Amino acid sequence: LLLESSRFLSKQWYQRRVRAEQVELLDRNKTGEDGEEESPREELSAEDKKLAVMAMPKKRKALYNKMIHSNKKKASVVNKLKRKREELDEVREKKKAATDS
Repeated sequence: LLLESSRFLSKQWYQRRVRAEQVELLDRNKTGEDGEEESPREELSAEDKKLAVMAMPKKRKALYNKMIHSNKKKASVVNKLKRKREELDEVREKKKAATDS
């Protein structure tokens, strides 16, 4: 049959599709549906994640890449602010130690 020979029924396509869905599930919020507890997460290897992204449709892949980019950007801002906070705390401790002595 025509459907049996199509790529939609091939085993490889199905496996890539499942991996893509796993990546999407992993990239969602850490919390469960109720929003209180963390749901158990399975970690995929880098190769599986890469294959899953390759199997995504073009629109979803573009959206996924934007999400990853924005997450990295936010994380870098947070880390920068944490470093600044630590530096300010150190300076305040030194000033406090100098005034106490």
